[in-house]
Amino acid sequence: TGVLIRSLTPNLTSAQTSNGLSAATGIDNNIDGKIDYVYAGDIKGNIWKFDLSSTVPSNWKVAYKDGSNIDVPIFSAKDSSDKPQPITGGIAISFDASLKPWVFFGTGSYLTLADIQLPKTKDVQTWYGIRDEGTAAGVVSNRSTELKKRAIVYAGYSATLKRTVRAVEPEVPGDMKDGNGVAYKGWYMDLINPPFQADQQLGERIVGTSVVRGERLLVSSITPSLDPCNEGRGFINEVGLFTG
Repeated sequence: TGVLIRSLTPNLTSAQTSNGLSAATGIDNNIDGKIDYVYAGDIKGNIWKFDLSSTVPSNWKVAYKDGSNIDVPIFSAKDSSDKPQPITGGIAISFDASLKPWVFFGTGSYLTLADIQLPKTKDVQTWYGIRDEGTAAGVVSNRSTELKKRAIVYAGYSATLKRTVRAVEPEVPGDMKDGNGVAYKGWYMDLINPPFQADQQLGERIVGTSVVRGERLLVSSITPSLDPCNEGRGFINEVGLFTG
């Protein structure tokens, strides 16, 4: 009927106010035809999980809380300088062999004039795949130690295809575990071409939704232009679903 049933607002710290949620994606965890959990990103780079599994709407809530009863996201996207990465595109979800949901998304914004002006346009954005462990203790708190880093290893012009192409480092069997044999909780790939210098930070970003195709994941990325007569450029990116 369009009547509001329940409104959920994360219990945030003051540093996380002045925010906004991006497009949400729901999953039916018990296959009863009803949405049980909803995932969505926000402008501050947080990925939230909302628990709608109760038949009583007043019991719907943010899925995870810390020891101080503060709502916590399953992940907060930040670059290597600890700068939050905005999430304005949608969320794609798939389940691994253990039936744990994976959340796939990219970062970047293309909403305001400031998004294509220096220095903001030089911010490094990232493509992520995060496994939801199902508990507050399992949320990802440090991407550099808990996620597998993937890199773009080649970018150049193909005379055969008559276009610029690039390649991601290949997966090596067993490399989704760290040096101690602990499985990574996902992967990430910064959108920066080799040789990984400052002049290669061209403002590439993801503002759309990743697409799951079997064991592969695809997404389009864009690099806007400051020139109103230039539409900019971008890539169609493809990686392994659970390995990056």
